[in-house]
Amino acid sequence: QHIRRDKATSNICTAQVLLAIMASMYAVYHGPEGLAQIARRVHLLTRVLAEGLKQLGYTVNDGPVFDTLRVTGGPRPPAQIQQAALERRVNLAFDRPGSVGVSLDETTLVEDLHTLFAIFGAAHELDVEALAGQISLDYGPLHRRTTPFLTHPVFSRHHAEHEMLR
Repeated sequence: QHIRRDKATSNICTAQVLLAIMASMYAVYHGPEGLAQIARRVHLLTRVLAEGLKQLGYTVNDGPVFDTLRVTGGPRPPAQIQQAALERRVNLAFDRPGSVGVSLDETTLVEDLHTLFAIFGAAHELDVEALAGQISLDYGPLHRRTTPFLTHPVFSRHHAEHEMLR
């Protein structure tokens, strides 16, 4: 079907389907155990970052968090943090006055935490392993998952590229 460029409305549908396919294949590839392991790692790194920032004198959002922190107060003002982040090519959220947003994901490394601590003004490298040893990853009963997920057999069958291609 011929659709003139200025009249086209279906590109968004194509883009959304691509995202859905990518997300489903990510879930198939990693399976429930793999996704849970990725989630635990991201959550641990986020909690380590929060504890380190608290030691540096910042306030971090209260309550359960998974991968995103809202940081306020502390020895360095947001403008200085923003400049340090720009110099290191780190993308932080400066969308609310007086605070900085930080989100981690499955690509985050321990080295990235050291970079973030430096951006927030750490004079020396914090001991990430010691911080990790102080942390409980347990969510309270309100936020703890109690039901299984990805229970269809396809999510437990294919965890390597060559298996997915068959």
